Amino acid sequence: MNNDPREPASGTYDILIRSVGQGLREVYGATQWSAIEERAQALWRVYAGSTGLQWEDVAVRVREAWEATSQPGADR
Repeated sequence: MNNDPREPASGTYDILIRSVGQGLREVYGATQWSAIEERAQALWRVYAGSTGLQWEDVAVRVREAWEATSQPGADR
């Protein structure tokens, strides 16, 4: 098993990444990712220092969490 948190399959920071994506939906309520992507990236910079994960490492997973939040029955 690979313990590198930058690996997409790693679960080390899954809860944080999911929370960031869900929080973006709750705070900004945007219907288009393009409307908040820059804000999402700026927010992630706060976590980059403590996690070692850069935006490029988590962007897809943050967006997936953001998208899932808009779906009925999304995990909140």
